[in-house]
Amino acid sequence: YFDKSNYLTWLASSILMGNRDTINQNFALYQPKDSDKFYFLPWDYDGAFGFENQADQKAAGELYAPWQITVADWWSVPLHRRFLQDPKHLAELKLAVEELYNKYLNEAKIKAKLDSYQTLVQPLLFTTPDKTFLPIISSNAQQEWQDEYARIAKVTKQHYDYFLASLESPMPYYQAVELLTDNTIRFGWDKSVDLQGDSVSYKLQIATTPNFSNIVKEQTLAQTEVVLPKLANGVYYLKVTAKDSKGNSQNAFDTAIIGGKKYFGVYAFEVKTNEIVGL
Repeated sequence: YFDKSNYLTWLASSILMGNRDTINQNFALYQPKDSDKFYFLPWDYDGAFGFENQADQKAAGELYAPWQITVADWWSVPLHRRFLQDPKHLAELKLAVEELYNKYLNEAKIKAKLDSYQTLVQPLLFTTPDKTFLPIISSNAQQEWQDEYARIAKVTKQHYDYFLASLESPMPYYQAVELLTDNTIRFGWDKSVDLQGDSVSYKLQIATTPNFSNIVKEQTLAQTEVVLPKLANGVYYLKVTAKDSKGNSQNAFDTAIIGGKKYFGVYAFEVKTNEIVGL
């Protein structure tokens, strides 16, 4: 149902440019008249090229979980997940990423493009209205812009390295907590898929603090659920870490936001007398 060449080019370019906000938006699906194929049309790259590492974004705190800066960012989408699980298709994606990087999106190519615009753009940055609205956080706007200018050219190489490294790690998953009729608690999570087929084990941790400084239960398991006695009423935090047989690890999709701070891979829940509520 999808044109494979188009799909590979769209996904590979999203990986290299770091256009991560493409899970369920920022693209169009186009089906030409009299065609049985869909095509991805790219749109909206304002969050690409390491947007999360701009000075103002870094100062505001971590924007993305570690898995989001890798190919695992697309894992929750059935199409991408099915494609990546096929070794033949994964090999094709690796070739597409390599070709796009070497031919079009390497540091030298991007720097040349940046340099071609520099003399046009630079004079406008420090006059009204740009100087009023640019997200500058330091007292030296010129230097901050120069740092950003230099950073952008190196971004695709970083993303290329992230992509290759992420293929070695298990994929992320969702966690859940359920109160059973016998007043026990089931802790469950999806199976973490390892693209190399390595065996995966899970370390379950339950704590009363989101940073896991006060762990009340810790257990290593081969299965994807465990039933434990009911905890005392109160707020708890669950973190299941998947690890393959080579030592590569992965956390869950879940993120707990406590006091405005993000805790990646953490599922927050409250135990009450007759129910468990996800927070």
